[in-house]
Amino acid sequence: APVSGSNWNVERNSPDYQHILDVANSAIQTYNIDRSKVFLIGYSHGGMVGYKTMCRTVLESNPYVAFAAVSTQVSWIWQGSTRECCPNHDFHALHVHGTEDGAIPYSSVTSWACLTGEDFVRRHGPVDNGCAGPSQRTSTNVASATIEEYTEGCSGKGSATMMKLQGVAHYTLSNGLWK
Repeated sequence: APVSGSNWNVERNSPDYQHILDVANSAIQTYNIDRSKVFLIGYSHGGMVGYKTMCRTVLESNPYVAFAAVSTQVSWIWQGSTRECCPNHDFHALHVHGTEDGAIPYSSVTSWACLTGEDFVRRHGPVDNGCAGPSQRTSTNVASATIEEYTEGCSGKGSATMMKLQGVAHYTLSNGLWK
């Protein structure tokens, strides 16, 4: 849960980013959790905060090896006075998004974003991490989903997968989605 109020704060100096890292690091130390199995998930506004957390944090101080974003886009990151689009490439990414999302569009970039999820996956896998691909398939357990993966032969520390949900709106986590 956010420490800055009832919603995640996405401003540059938000305490929420450090809180997300601190909670995971504390749990890892307290419960002896294997760091190679810790991942972050974010839905909608939480996905925006998740991308900002992953994209701006170097791996040494980031307890997460992977991030799953649902119904969101990749936010701009401020590095001092420079605006960048996800300068950290050292994580595995899964992006899930419905093509009929009216809140955060699937195929057009919003004013606060630098990339759609699909464009991010196509950059993060092959360009940023040297992964082969794409391999494409249709999901067997998610209705109307096509999956595009860049997960083989990666030379970097990350990979990327896109799960495109045909005809699904913003609320992708509904029971009707799953077969």
